[in-house]
Amino acid sequence: MSPVLKPRRGPPLAGPLLLAAIAWGILEVCDQARWPVPADYAPPSSHEFEPAAFVPLLADAFAEPSTHYRSFARLPPVHVHNLNTGESADILLYDLRGTLRPEALERLDQLLCDSTKPDEVRCAPMDRRTIQLMFRAAYHFGRGEVVLISGYRQARTRQEGLHAQGRAIDFKLTGVRPGDLANFVRGFPRAGIGVYTHPRTQYVHVDSRERSYQWADSSAPGAPGTEWPIASPEALLRLDRSYTPESDWPERTQPPPLPARHAIPNEEPSIAPSARD
Repeated sequence: MSPVLKPRRGPPLAGPLLLAAIAWGILEVCDQARWPVPADYAPPSSHEFEPAAFVPLLADAFAEPSTHYRSFARLPPVHVHNLNTGESADILLYDLRGTLRPEALERLDQLLCDSTKPDEVRCAPMDRRTIQLMFRAAYHFGRGEVVLISGYRQARTRQEGLHAQGRAIDFKLTGVRPGDLANFVRGFPRAGIGVYTHPRTQYVHVDSRERSYQWADSSAPGAPGTEWPIASPEALLRLDRSYTPESDWPERTQPPPLPARHAIPNEEPSIAPSARD
């Protein structure tokens, strides 16, 4: 009697698919826990969710770790809080294309107004690159709140420096040690970095400039500054030579390479990632 031949079966697919679905769910839960999305957050407009827009995202998922990039579409809103006025907002700075959202910039200009005189608040358009550098720090540490100490300051009797031009921001990050924040922002090329070390300050100053300068200041709030340089001109020159426009973006991000026939239309004016006022 000839043996009964059983049909060959391919490798089971249900198991791996189930495991993949579970893993994806866990990642999504962790992502939401790390970056909680506010209840009033409005997602980008529908044209940003065309099928072609997800092609780069799928490619990212199967990329080698050394070449992995995350799309700007995966960047969550950042909670920004003004310590002086108590105002807060959840800011989604970038759109899917990696351009700066005009409505986000307008809200940040309001949050960074000079409120020294509460009955005479003065505002000015803030330097866009300086804003990008602040958000780069927030995304690096994965914290959901930026605490604003100072932004635009109207020129008065004392020297306000680049704050009077809207090109400087003093800030700190909730849950991040001041020393860790200072060490990270000191890696920004073409920037001014101030490290304020007094126990009643503990924040960093960031501004946009062509030639970098870095300093520390241990003076108390309101007291005359006692700053000193903390980096050699040679080291800063080497740092500035490494600058590219991508240096201002959140780490490992790049715009999706959408085909021309699926290009996302410009419905409103936007600002390129590395543009300055």
